[in-house]
Amino acid sequence: MSATDLARLQTEYVRLPPKDQTFALSLLQQQSRTGKLSAKQWPWVTKLVDRIDHPQPVTEARNLGDQTALRAMFATAGAKIKFPHLLLRHDCGEYAETLKLWIAGARSSQPGSLSVVTTATNREWLGRVQQDGTWTPGHTRSAIEYDSVADLLSELIAAPTAFLADNGKSAGACCYCGTELTDARSVAAGYGQTCAKKWGLPWGKPRAGAK
Repeated sequence: MSATDLARLQTEYVRLPPKDQTFALSLLQQQSRTGKLSAKQWPWVTKLVDRIDHPQPVTEARNLGDQTALRAMFATAGAKIKFPHLLLRHDCGEYAETLKLWIAGARSSQPGSLSVVTTATNREWLGRVQQDGTWTPGHTRSAIEYDSVADLLSELIAAPTAFLADNGKSAGACCYCGTELTDARSVAAGYGQTCAKKWGLPWGKPRAGAK
């Protein structure tokens, strides 16, 4: 935590791009209203100050990596589920949200891409990952927020099984169906027995490499 970074953000946030300014103001208003920021909010202050010091050039296409393992999981589930999808916990500033991720069908404008939306009432579209790994963000949030979503997706793509188990444990709910985890074995796995069968995952015993 850095009081210096917070003081700089209060006086220099106007140097940020407009959407980043909006996000910065939400943090500053939270701090002014409650007199504190949470442990999850402070890193955003540091990131915004870094963006002040290092203005971003025109955003270049970002590649999130090889999706072979993740798409293989979707293929396994697709043999048993009509519309397989994932539900990811995303910590975003002063709140946490749930993101829904699925492979767009043949009738989509971008068939085969990984589509990402929020599960909130307005189902905000956050972007998509093309089959070659290219990340295409939406247009309603700040660049730093879209970078955070891309970081989350990059971690998922790099090690999907382990990431989804850890994300489910953090959320207290299965990343495959959203059901609250209550059974001790499901809590330990990060997902439930039914989803384990549908997605071809181990359940009821330690994951390889888990301690």
